Amino acid sequence: MWEGVHCCYDGTQCKVNNGLESSVERNIYLKYTVKWLDWSDSIIPVKVFMFDATDTWPNTGIHGCLIEYDIEQSTNGMANNDYISTKRSSVSFPSGGDVVYGVAHQHRGGISSALYEEDGRVLCWSKAIYGEGNSAGDEAGYVVGMSTCYPKPGSVKIAKGEILTLESNYSNDEKNHTGVMSLFYILVAETSLELNNLSQIHEESKVPIILWGVAVFGLAIFVAVVVAYGRTSEKEYQSITTDTCLIDGQNYKPDMSM
Repeated sequence: MWEGVHCCYDGTQCKVNNGLESSVERNIYLKYTVKWLDWSDSIIPVKVFMFDATDTWPNTGIHGCLIEYDIEQSTNGMANNDYISTKRSSVSFPSGGDVVYGVAHQHRGGISSALYEEDGRVLCWSKAIYGEGNSAGDEAGYVVGMSTCYPKPGSVKIAKGEILTLESNYSNDEKNHTGVMSLFYILVAETSLELNNLSQIHEESKVPIILWGVAVFGLAIFVAVVVAYGRTSEKEYQSITTDTCLIDGQNYKPDMSM
């Protein structure tokens, strides 16, 4: 039996009823919007880390993420009024920094996920949002989004080597859920010193009104120079590092090309 993303290797398809035509080809399209900001000194680079509740590190000392797993319908939930399936996993964080964003990823049946610091405090809690209609992006009964966390820079810190725990909760009262995911993403800035300095400058600096005219004129000249320079040169930017399954100093990156 194939597990995780290996269940959907090339050439597989969904099971259909006998007699149902399954060889009809269809064209499927995606529509999305891309937004960006031009690079400036006020932008602080971050690293993206992904946690997986199926990680085997706590039990084996070896990182292995299934990515997907199955949840069976509860057989004793009625007796103890418990219809929640919980999966937990802990990892040692490979580097320190400030958390500036967090969000979980769950499928249908998902309730919520939480990422805990080593002392038990909640680093981020993310709740599944279900659709209520029939339009695209609001399909009733399906997860259409997850609540997010935007901590103030410098308010949530992670120390290198700190043990973080992911807890993911799914409902198992109605039926089996196959191929679910319990992932959690966080964005971590190596330091908030630059952000704090920028905030301090913004709060403390007072520019006399009579100087605004000179400032605007100077800004216009500066923009003209930047545009001219940009047409004759190209600046390289450092790409965002993606660490999947959070391994001690290593990156576990499952093959997602299938």
